[in-house]
Amino acid sequence: MFADNNGNRKQNDAPSALRTIAVLLSLMMQLATCTVVFGFIGHLLADKWHHPYITAVGIVVGLAVGMSGFAYLAKHFLGEKP
Repeated sequence: MFADNNGNRKQNDAPSALRTIAVLLSLMMQLATCTVVFGFIGHLLADKWHHPYITAVGIVVGLAVGMSGFAYLAKHFLGEKP
């Protein structure tokens, strides 16, 4: 007889919370993956060229690439045009 608005609201909140968690986890995984991959490449180059600071350069480049992807995806999921 009466509409249950609270039940509908709970159903709509659950998928958005799960979507938010999934987006944040994917963003963190992208940042971590870029950092590890570029750090490893920097380590390989540091061993080849005998300059240990190149590992740190690789990590910084990985963070920069990861953060640029992080910003792009965050804008995309927030609804802004990049």
